[in-house]
Amino acid sequence: MPLIYVELKAGDALFFHSNILHRSEANTSEHSRWSLISVYNRSSNVPYNEPSQSGTVPIEAAPDEALLQWETSGLGESAGFLEKEKDEALK
Repeated sequence: MPLIYVELKAGDALFFHSNILHRSEANTSEHSRWSLISVYNRSSNVPYNEPSQSGTVPIEAAPDEALLQWETSGLGESAGFLEKEKDEALK
């Protein structure tokens, strides 16, 4: 299959079929880059080299009011998950 390079602008989105191999270089800019990974997959479509079985275990649905009622745990201001110096992919 051909290698295809895609350059995106701020606010653009790129969607992949779950069976397409894809990757991204590290974000070395001063701007944050967000990604959302949402996968809907048949249990018979086993992921390549998947170390866990998380892709084949059904998730438990949370009630609609959960976002308003439940408290977060460990995600305070000190979590720093958007700080580049804590990003393992850049090391």
